[in-house]
Amino acid sequence: MNAQRVPIYLALSMFLTSSTVLCGDGVIEINMARVKAGGVTASDAPGFSVTLDQPGSYRFTGNLDLRNETLPQNVRPIRVDAGDVTIDFNGFEIIGNVTCPSGPQNCSPRLGVWGPAQTANNLTLRNGTIRGLGRRGVQINTGDGTVVENMRIFENWDNGVNLGGHCLIRNSHFALNGNRAINAFSGSMALANTLEANGATAAA
Repeated sequence: MNAQRVPIYLALSMFLTSSTVLCGDGVIEINMARVKAGGVTASDAPGFSVTLDQPGSYRFTGNLDLRNETLPQNVRPIRVDAGDVTIDFNGFEIIGNVTCPSGPQNCSPRLGVWGPAQTANNLTLRNGTIRGLGRRGVQINTGDGTVVENMRIFENWDNGVNLGGHCLIRNSHFALNGNRAINAFSGSMALANTLEANGATAAA
């Protein structure tokens, strides 16, 4: 595999701040209002990226729509700075401003936001959509044991997902990503996914 590796960022804290919003079952809530207020976890500042600095369960309660946001070129919508994190999209989406109207070779603009996680071990993403990001839909290639399940990942400018080793990608749909649908290191498995009109080799 020739995917470029990125530096590991260490978790800064293992404690919740008083502004953290919990769902009734103790899962931490993520939505646009929470992103703009900050304090999703201890080191999370207002705005993007959302920093998840502690293990545990997180759940979307609304879309993260970046299309009208003014963001630095390579900001990540969600940055994971801890292992053993589960993010349930709960049917919601991360939406960027990239479009690929007639095929992946025509994706534009070429610059924009990156994927929803920077580095983590044993990260799980499930039950939602990531679309229209300016680099990769999911970028976790310094962490092992990622699970991507029941996701729709499409119209991202580069790879749909760029993962580390010993990962599992299942029951997900990849379409119109500008490069590979799935790029993962050794020991990874892709099961029962659908791939449609991605720009390069379907998976590696």
